[in-house]
Amino acid sequence: GADLAVGCTYKYLNGGPGSPAYLYVRSDLQSSLRQPIQGWFGASDQFAMHQAYEPGPGIDRFLVGTPPVLSLVGVEEGVRVLAAAGIERLRAKGQAMTSYLVKLADAGADLAVGCTYKYLNGGPGAPAYLYVRSELQESLRQPIQGWFGAADQFAMGASYVPAPGIDRFLVGTPPVLSLVAAEEGARVSAEAGIERLRDKGRAMTSYLIALSSAWLEPLGFRLATPPDPLLRGSHVSLEHPAAWQVCQALLDRGVVPDYRTPDRLRLGPAPLTTRFTEVHDALAVIRDVVASEVHLTYPAEPARVT
Repeated sequence: GADLAVGCTYKYLNGGPGSPAYLYVRSDLQSSLRQPIQGWFGASDQFAMHQAYEPGPGIDRFLVGTPPVLSLVGVEEGVRVLAAAGIERLRAKGQAMTSYLVKLADAGADLAVGCTYKYLNGGPGAPAYLYVRSELQESLRQPIQGWFGAADQFAMGASYVPAPGIDRFLVGTPPVLSLVAAEEGARVSAEAGIERLRDKGRAMTSYLIALSSAWLEPLGFRLATPPDPLLRGSHVSLEHPAAWQVCQALLDRGVVPDYRTPDRLRLGPAPLTTRFTEVHDALAVIRDVVASEVHLTYPAEPARVT
């Protein structure tokens, strides 16, 4: 008859350090309880980020951010082994770093946040990063006081004493497997040089826009990204009324874009790994898919995960 329960997956389920916790909420309470941290992964429409926050149905409303997928792989294997041994299965649900030069200290920035999952190759669920100007680090307070940001992580005493400097903004154990991937991404990005990556990113997106103008605008596409390369990173968004259907058709043909509500197809050629020939080939696939109207054979209603 328990109402709520929480647990971890890192030890006996082999998720490893930084693997996700799990939460049990009795089914008749799920719709009445509120998650105090309203993250995109718990929203009813995860990618409608311009709208008011509406929680997802049932237990999904208690999700916050993308769980560390590499750790979930370990957890999944752990529960498979346990199930084979006759133990009931535990279900786990889940799913401008190197493209633009930003000198935060020189710009006088106080705070900045970013992600490592895309251009640093950490993968879905990889940790975010935080910049806090050094003069502010001792005076600002982390609203979520997690053990990993404590001065003595293993004291776990009655009062919370934050660690000195930037460490005080840590919360829990970061997903170590994703950190390894992000660390390698940072290493090769630094070796390539941010200026060279920025220049290649601008050149590739300019090439993409030129192909789009020649091939896709006659098919009903419209550029939704600033044409000035100084005003964009390494993404280009194209507007089309059937963008969701186009996106699904492209995925089946080896082109991996993003869909964003209500009508955006987002293309992000990573300058570290993408070749100009791949930009050309991807745009050719988009052109052929829409010209042949094969995208119209796909469902028009977007899925929850886009």
